[in-house]
Formats: sequence, C-alpha cells, structure tokens
Amino acid sequence: MFEMFYLVKVGLTAGIIMGMAAMILNMVKFTTLDLTKYVGCLLTGQAAGRVNFIAGFVAHLIASVVFAILYHYIIVEYVIAVSLRNAVFFGIVHTLISGCFVLPFFDRMNPCVAQGSIKRMNYFASGYGVTAAMTYVVGHVLYAIVVFFMLAQ
Repeated sequence: MFEMFYLVKVGLTAGIIMGMAAMILNMVKFTTLDLTKYVGCLLTGQAAGRVNFIAGFVAHLIASVVFAILYHYIIVEYVIAVSLRNAVFFGIVHTLISGCFVLPFFDRMNPCVAQGSIKRMNYFASGYGVTAAMTYVVGHVLYAIVVFFMLAQ
C-alpha cells in the first residue's frame, strides 16, 4: 500500500515539474503551446478560463500518476535498470506513442479545434511550431527522468 502512495507522489511530482516547465516556456513566449489549455478545452469545451485551466491541469496530473505506475510496472516486470539512459529511452517511447497516436486522436475529439478557437496539435504538437514540438519531446523526457530519479531513491 505504501508503494502505491509513493507512486502517486512520484507521478504528481514529475507531472508538476513537467507542467510548470512547459508553462514557463509558454509565459516567456518560447512556445505558444499550452497543453493545459488544450486538454482543458477537450474536457470542458471552453477555450479559456479558470475551469478550462483546472480541468486541463488535473487531467494532466491524473495522467502523470497513471504513467508513473505504468513505468514502475514495466521496470519491475521486465527487470529494467533504473538509469538515466533508460529514463531517456522511456521518455522518447512515451513521446513517440503520444505524439503519433494520442495527439491526432485528441485533435479529432476536441470541440475547440472543431470550432476553430484553438489550433490543432498535429503530430508531436507540431501544429504550434518547431519550438512546441521541441517542448513536447523534452517535456516527456524530463518527466521520465524525474520518475526514474525518484524510483531510484
């Protein structure tokens, strides 16, 4: 039971670090990508506002916990070493799967994309430009590194 609570903490911590890093990059205009807003719109149908932000960030944190549990399961089941190299590998695989399959699916499901109030993500968030795609890739690798680092403790 304690292990599950720790995995929730790992997922929340990694998700918050990844989310805050992406928000900072958005605030300093490195990228126009705002994944919290995009997911919030997917869930609420509202392109802006407090409800949109809360829904998007909570969904991101829930996904972060689920993926931390999944990472842990794969590491334990397949006896994978907790190393920086493997963390980067997990982050890249995570990015490939989500960037190739999840984002295009979300584009088709998002009511705000259909209304034209926000842009499509496209593959690897490339709908928001090169810096968004870079942020998307690096963010998932950063998430995996934080998860692996905390699992090594």
